[in-house]
Amino acid sequence: RWQAFYCDVQKCRDFHALSLNPAIIHMLETLFGEPVLPHSRNILRAMFPNSQRFSTPPHQDNFYIGGTKTTWTVWFPLGDCPTELGSLACAPGTHRLGNLDVHAAEGAGGRAVDPGDNTRWVGGDFDCGDVLILHSLTIHQGRDNLSKNRLRLSCDYRYQPQSHPVREDSLQPHMGWQTWEEIYTDWSKNDPVKYYWQAWDLDITQKEG
Repeated sequence: RWQAFYCDVQKCRDFHALSLNPAIIHMLETLFGEPVLPHSRNILRAMFPNSQRFSTPPHQDNFYIGGTKTTWTVWFPLGDCPTELGSLACAPGTHRLGNLDVHAAEGAGGRAVDPGDNTRWVGGDFDCGDVLILHSLTIHQGRDNLSKNRLRLSCDYRYQPQSHPVREDSLQPHMGWQTWEEIYTDWSKNDPVKYYWQAWDLDITQKEG
């Protein structure tokens, strides 16, 4: 049932079109000083209540993304998200530590880093429309959903400078349960959101191992 739900989400045009919102793209163009490559591997997170062992442990996104370290994640909840619903918390300045050692861990992603006992965590309540923008090396984690009866939905969209190398799987559908052809089945033939990245001359690398 979960896989069928997630496949339906991935077929939703608005879910993918939102990652190309001009306000997001313009902000990142200013940050990068060059055209932006939005990764097409868009992610929806659904955090159930009373399921603390599935909360996302402290991690760095670069472990999962590869390619350039100059990749940024744009995270936002789909609706108001108080702390008790499982909002995100980050450790400011930890991008300066570089890639940390990764170990197996319980929770979403199945991997974690050790931020240290003295790490300062910053988080809080998010209103609908709030956005958190994180460097791929910034350590962050999900809070437990303590709401008892509410689902926390959020989006993870990734962006990088267009001239930097991008790992091939960052341009594939998340989870790999469908092909782009299956996702695009009911979309208009010439929809500009389809295969937008193929119009650019990208430096595409392969995932090691």
